[in-house]
Amino acid sequence: MAATEQAGEGSDIGKMLGQLAQYGVVGLIVVPLIIGVIVPKYVMTALTVEKDRWREAFEKEREAHQLTREQLAKA
Repeated sequence: MAATEQAGEGSDIGKMLGQLAQYGVVGLIVVPLIIGVIVPKYVMTALTVEKDRWREAFEKEREAHQLTREQLAKA
C-alpha cells in the first residue's frame, strides 16, 4: 500500500502536465482576456472611435489657438 502511495507522489508532475494540457489552451485565451491583453472586437472598435473623436477635437483646438496666436502677433 505504501509503495503505491509513493508511486502516486512521483506523478504530481504528470498530473500538473495533464491539467496544463487539458486546460492550457483555454488558459492561454482566458487569462489574457481577463488581464486585458486581449480585447473583444467591439471594445477595440469603441476605443478607436473614441480616439478619433479626441484627435479631431485636439486638431480643432490647435487650429483655434493658432489663429489666436497669429492675431496676437499682428497686434
